[in-house]
Amino acid sequence: MVELKKMLKQARNRLMETFREIIARRRRGEETPEDFLQSMLQRDSLPPSEKLDDSEIMDNLLTLIIAGQTTTAAAMMWSVKFLHDNREAQDILRVRCCTDSSQTMDPNPTKINYQP
Repeated sequence: MVELKKMLKQARNRLMETFREIIARRRRGEETPEDFLQSMLQRDSLPPSEKLDDSEIMDNLLTLIIAGQTTTAAAMMWSVKFLHDNREAQDILRVRCCTDSSQTMDPNPTKINYQP
């Protein structure tokens, strides 16, 4: 049990150090993608009472990662369950993915919302 706690603490420390590095690069202007982190960093221009310090930002990022992982896992589970229970939907998906070369789905996740 002690070893597990030690490993979890080390993992959290590595993650927080990675967050610190990313935040520093963003503040130096080396990276500026439009995402959740950038929206939190834009608060730097607000009055001090409305700014987020780095520990608050890192805690928010950690929460987002954990919540996102859980939400994604649940969505995948329900999708598989839906396909299991709905053979017709399975067949339609299979046809769209595998047979019509003019309608082949692009596996690029940035284009997923634009699939036929």
